[in-house]
Amino acid sequence: MTYYISGTHRSGPMPRPMGRVFRAMAFRPWQLLVRRLARRKTWFLLSALDDHLLNDIGISRGEIDRVASDSAGDDCIADRAGQPASKTTQLNPRRTTMTSKTTTSQKPARTPVAMNGVDTPTLLATINAVGAQPELAKFQFRARSRWISGTHSESTMHGYFGAGGEHKHKAAYKAEGDHPAVLCGADNGPTPVEWVLHALASCLTAGIANIAAARGIKLRKVESTVEGDIDLRGLLGLSDKVRNGYQGISVSFDIDSDASPEQLQKVIMQSKARSAVFDVITNGVPVQIKVKTPALA
Repeated sequence: MTYYISGTHRSGPMPRPMGRVFRAMAFRPWQLLVRRLARRKTWFLLSALDDHLLNDIGISRGEIDRVASDSAGDDCIADRAGQPASKTTQLNPRRTTMTSKTTTSQKPARTPVAMNGVDTPTLLATINAVGAQPELAKFQFRARSRWISGTHSESTMHGYFGAGGEHKHKAAYKAEGDHPAVLCGADNGPTPVEWVLHALASCLTAGIANIAAARGIKLRKVESTVEGDIDLRGLLGLSDKVRNGYQGISVSFDIDSDASPEQLQKVIMQSKARSAVFDVITNGVPVQIKVKTPALA
């Protein structure tokens, strides 16, 4: 893209007030230092990621230097900060059109920024930290449940272990489960199998927000419908040929964003590939059940 300086285009360069010249000269070394530090920080952050993670955020390894340089600001922008207001920068429409025809093959550098409510730089820094210290990746989540009456129970999620220590949510979150009246319950909350659908939707949606932000895609709306088909003959013990749980689950997304349908499809597929809940549902997980009674305490 071509620019020209209006102050020198027609009538020659405008004289600079000496005070502004001295201020620009004084601040110039600090500007260069700040840009150099920002460039090095971004370069080290991106270089520590493997090729798969770089692909997730839409950056190839060969573009790291260019993205790091872009994160520190280009020369013309930094120079412009110290120039007097009388020297403005304008766009030459004719030259822009000509230049765009010859540079369409170049992929513009993009610096990860906060987007969709996701602090993308912190997200990448977290990935970088866990990659450098794998022990930080070990987490244990917990739910404590108590029976209330009939098929009604309440679970509390508060404390968990992760990143090398114990943590607590900012509040003790509670979730109630029950059966509807048609299944002999009091309908005090969603059924446990409906909570499974919620967990899947929540996990996939979080992944979409993170991946879209890392790839520079602005989201305006993300809605999903999750449906699970179940045959109660299995859990009621009426047939040993019918499984107890869902026979199939379908997920449908309605997304409004700046991305093309092809880009959104890739984001959704990447979210599915990295979803913990999708993995639990489709691959299963070992479950150990222990019983503690007063007689055995």
